[in-house]
Amino acid sequence: MIIAMKAGGKRLLLAAGVVLAIGSFAVSEYFLARDTSFAYYMLPSRAGELLVGALLFLWQDSRRIPASAANLASAVGLAMVAGSILYLDERNGFPGVRSIIPSLGTALNLLGNTSKIERMSI
Repeated sequence: MIIAMKAGGKRLLLAAGVVLAIGSFAVSEYFLARDTSFAYYMLPSRAGELLVGALLFLWQDSRRIPASAANLASAVGLAMVAGSILYLDERNGFPGVRSIIPSLGTALNLLGNTSKIERMSI
């Protein structure tokens, strides 16, 4: 990712992050059927979840979103996390690609709440 940032700037860094996140979710799904301990505990299969937050930071770095969009993002994110708590368990194959749901939900919740903090501090 450092090479991507040096070679192509923020756009290439975002693209590399997306590719790595998709690859991580694919690795997680692959190992879910073969070695559940690896899929759950090892970084290659969980890095996508971390990258979702990093990509949100990079995307949102210089953007401000309207209050209505922030509220909607926060509500949708909360619903995604709550749905994940109810739906996801070891029988449904977690982490795998299903971990995208709580990861995106958390990112949306952070996006909505970060926007509110910036508005309050100004």
